[in-house]
Amino acid sequence: MEDKQFFKKVTLSENPTVKEIGIAMSDHMKEWGWLSSYTYKRKEPKRFTEKPVPADLIKQRDFKLYMYYVLTSFLEEGGEFELSQIEFRRYNGKGLACAYYSVLFYLLIMRANKENQILNNKKMKYVQGFFKHPLREDVPDFVAQLYGGETQIGLHAFVTINDVVFDFTITQQTHAFDLQQSYVAGNIPEGMEYYGYEESITVVKQYWEMFAEKAEMHPEEWLLQHELNAMKLYLKDVKAFGQKGMA
Repeated sequence: MEDKQFFKKVTLSENPTVKEIGIAMSDHMKEWGWLSSYTYKRKEPKRFTEKPVPADLIKQRDFKLYMYYVLTSFLEEGGEFELSQIEFRRYNGKGLACAYYSVLFYLLIMRANKENQILNNKKMKYVQGFFKHPLREDVPDFVAQLYGGETQIGLHAFVTINDVVFDFTITQQTHAFDLQQSYVAGNIPEGMEYYGYEESITVVKQYWEMFAEKAEMHPEEWLLQHELNAMKLYLKDVKAFGQKGMA
């Protein structure tokens, strides 16, 4: 999620269309370290609306386990695991946190699905786009101008499964949005709008290789370490597993 850089470097009209926002985003993605497999300029970004998580999916242990792990890793700044701590510091301050945690979640679920078919033929997508929402009413006018005005727009990444949005870094917007939840799993807060472009598995794998290289690990070793850390978290804290609305 990257709203401050977005307004520093992107010029938009007074009432930009979602296509205009997508084009502006596409022009600057590369310099912000984001990857893409095609130009977004020729397409209208897709809007993703609130949808319930499929009941059979949320009952899957591995699915809840990885949701819990990814969310905890972000909210607790890496938690107790050294790799997660390092990667939180590496990506959170550079506008890549939402891409990093979305790709990590995607890869963990993809691996679990390969082993146990937890998706049951549902379509999972890694999506890059932007959020749009009104600024909190309690933000003073002079601060609002620093944030970019009454309407907040920012580069963002998330995962969808059958068009259900999974977003584990939404709390980055608590300074600007009246947020009542720590993550999104289909339950999009009123006023928050999600737009995006569905990316290819090729881009997911490119991010995977990039994150592993930064960690000085082989991609398979990197993912395995996160799988092991997720299981350790589950075994250590079984009573807490299911908290944060995941029961």
